[in-house]
Amino acid sequence: MRQQDGTKVIHSPAFTVRFRSLASARVKNPIKFVVSTKISKKAVDRNKIRRRLKEIWKKFQLPQNSETIIYAKKEVLNLSFSEINELSKSAVKKLMV
Repeated sequence: MRQQDGTKVIHSPAFTVRFRSLASARVKNPIKFVVSTKISKKAVDRNKIRRRLKEIWKKFQLPQNSETIIYAKKEVLNLSFSEINELSKSAVKKLMV
């Protein structure tokens, strides 16, 4: 799905991805992760999810002049690392279309 400002939004059972190409040449943090307290009240759980997502998404080759924001959903707590990895791969395929 593409919004008017050129942002692509991809929904999956575990997370939502917002991808936007920018006019500037370089972004300081091209991939950002949002894991709210609605996911879990425990910081340990939120940090675990954030670490897993960072590890998975750092291997993908996204354009350098882009910004990606990944919003975790509550269902990500029940998924294994490999399941999150598969969902991420399918999200990246959708983004690059």
